Amino acid sequence: IIIDAADNSITAASNNGEKSFVQDILNMDIPSGCNLIVTTRTHRKESLKLPEGYIDIELEPFSLEETTQFTKIYFPEISEQEVKDFHRYTYGIPRAQFYSIDLKNKGIEEVINFLKPNGKTVELLILDKIKEAKKKVSNKEKKIIDDFFSLLIGLPRPVPIDYLSEILNVDINFLLDISSEVWTGLIYENDSFEFRDEDFENYIRDNYSLSQEKLIKITKVFLKNAENDSYASINLGNLLFQSKQNQLLKDIVLERKFLLLPEDPIKNRATYISRTRLAMKVANNVDDNLTYFKLIFIAAEEAKKEKALTALLIDYPDLVSEFGDETSLNKLK
Repeated sequence: IIIDAADNSITAASNNGEKSFVQDILNMDIPSGCNLIVTTRTHRKESLKLPEGYIDIELEPFSLEETTQFTKIYFPEISEQEVKDFHRYTYGIPRAQFYSIDLKNKGIEEVINFLKPNGKTVELLILDKIKEAKKKVSNKEKKIIDDFFSLLIGLPRPVPIDYLSEILNVDINFLLDISSEVWTGLIYENDSFEFRDEDFENYIRDNYSLSQEKLIKITKVFLKNAENDSYASINLGNLLFQSKQNQLLKDIVLERKFLLLPEDPIKNRATYISRTRLAMKVANNVDDNLTYFKLIFIAAEEAKKEKALTALLIDYPDLVSEFGDETSLNKLK
């Protein structure tokens, strides 16, 4: 069983006030013949709470031979000296090579000149990308680009482009232009944005964030759309929790508001249970015992329904296969 970027799961769970499954699975009694392989950034290794006796294998940068293989995909006629220079100035780091190779249309000479005089780290290459995008816009639009990245790191991904457009009050085509400038770090698919890789995501997280005031403003957009859009409904509870709108979070759970979507009963149940858990956290933190007990009863009732729903999926697989959506089918499998 291979878990790539296991540390990301722990970070994400921590941000949502939850515990990741990774720490539990790593400390299970593993059956003979089964192995667990996890990848993590070195500085986050402690967060995995690894068991005793684990085998530590460090992933090294590319060797010169590997850099040669990589560069020849883009520059079949590259010289031996050019390979050595490219390897030296990217420190053999695959992600740095990927980002810098974006200049391939201008030739390997231009790529190496771009990396000189002392080479460039992934962070510097990402910064260059963003600076390049900002050079082509007005001062007002530079601020929009900063706000765009703040929203990408602050909202649940993939983030629909129409939400970004509404919150930023900007034309969708402007956002598409930004994404084409920094395509190496972003993926735009199905009218939504997400990060292409962890390096870009970490850079944005370290340099951009949403203030409490902006979070509250964003939550108003989600409240407005929650009855009509699944993305808003699914993520509303978490945004209320992050923006510390605790009373509103407790109220929408107790009053069963905004539960028309998502339509799939499994997703819908999961959304309500998630909101209930978050509401229990804030009720417990402020010693609101009455609300806390009410929420416990709701959680117990929902757990009972969840059990019945699971039994239904198992007992009638033919109907689920014919009429269920992707979530139901995955759960059945």
